[in-house]
Amino acid sequence: MRHRLVPNALAWALVLLASLAPSTGLLAQSVFSPVAAGKEPKVAQRLQLRKNLELRIVDAVLTATADGRATPVPSTEPGGIGACHAMTKEPTGRVVVAADNGLFVLDAGHLITDRMDVEDNLPAGAPLGVAADRKNRIWLCTDADFAVVDTRFGYTRSFAKEELPAGTFRTVITRGDRVLLETSKGWFAYRPDVGKPPSNVGGKLVEKDLEADTSGRATIDLDVRANGGATLRHRRHHHHRLYPVLDNVVDRLRPGKHIVEVLGVDRDLRTGLVARYNVHAPLPPQFSVKLLPLMAAGGCGIVLLLAWPRRGRRRKTRALLRTGVFSVIALQLLAATLGYGRAWPFVGFSMYTENHYEGSVLYKPRLRGIYANGGMQEIGFWAAGIVQDDSWQMLSELAHGDEKRLLHRLNTMNKRRKERGHKGREFVGIEIADTRTRLTADGPFSVAPTVIVRWTKS
Repeated sequence: MRHRLVPNALAWALVLLASLAPSTGLLAQSVFSPVAAGKEPKVAQRLQLRKNLELRIVDAVLTATADGRATPVPSTEPGGIGACHAMTKEPTGRVVVAADNGLFVLDAGHLITDRMDVEDNLPAGAPLGVAADRKNRIWLCTDADFAVVDTRFGYTRSFAKEELPAGTFRTVITRGDRVLLETSKGWFAYRPDVGKPPSNVGGKLVEKDLEADTSGRATIDLDVRANGGATLRHRRHHHHRLYPVLDNVVDRLRPGKHIVEVLGVDRDLRTGLVARYNVHAPLPPQFSVKLLPLMAAGGCGIVLLLAWPRRGRRRKTRALLRTGVFSVIALQLLAATLGYGRAWPFVGFSMYTENHYEGSVLYKPRLRGIYANGGMQEIGFWAAGIVQDDSWQMLSELAHGDEKRLLHRLNTMNKRRKERGHKGREFVGIEIADTRTRLTADGPFSVAPTVIVRWTKS
């Protein structure tokens, strides 16, 4: 009797669990709903960039039509982008193209396709569909995967297989606040940004002091909830990039003290600040403040002994001077080789010199003021009241700051313009963008920039 009751009880438990799944989320299920027959959308194969400039996809070739003349769009990609499947225009005006060889970008001022900056987690396979939404996210599909891309910082989140509709995927578009996915079994709709953004289970921001190891890694422990499950990313103050938190480890920390913010990220790439850490990253053992002076003194002593003359006051003075000059030059070369020194005279190789190769991208941040009619004007950092050693040192806090910080900078820009004698229109908004130059075998090409922030005051 006992052996018959156990499987029966298990079966009843599974039935009960399945019946509860839609309301409690105990079992994963598709977050898409079918689109009613007769309401299937049409997919556009052309985009208007300017009055006399249009992009089209003709026989899987991306073509620009200007003043009635159609020409294939060139590319910085060696071998080209491959067959073109879809394209979409972001609210910033940049166009994202899905092709056999990946995701590519261009705009009206840069009619040349260039590989999009996406650092991690792109689905495998050729992108078949792309669609931009009002928040400047890019929704994309391959034949088997569906994902969303953060266009500002270049990271991706793919949906779980259980969250997707059945069938192979063909393309994706956006309509209002919905994302529509076409599959071999019809069209399905998804509504992002439902519910609360990511947060700690306790609801409070975690603030702690942490000690990193000598490799610049610190371990954290957070319990974050988010739609579709939470992933974590972190950034250092005065640094704009968001790096992934893998295995509960915050990494890439140079020696010194850092303020590190950790963001929870949900299925739709909504973020929420969940932790702020004061992290101390110690010097590696070979750079210990106790060891380095002893090593430097020992090295100078050896050089001095080798150069020390047996007699003659002038010769001894010259030996001291030569030893001093040699030691300073040797320490500079050592700092340059290690890429560690940052202050004069230990300048550090990475401070003034970078290595670039074919295919590299050169970046330069740009600050622009936005007029009420939508026009823009580039503003120098000094003219905007931004004083910094590194270009992103202040801009990063604007990029990740709240509206109060942006409004303060906008008011400062307008005030300084008046002080310099500029009359007439004031700025009503700010744009921060990374201009990009691709180095190719045929020389450097200015390509579509990445807009990090475009904000106007309400």
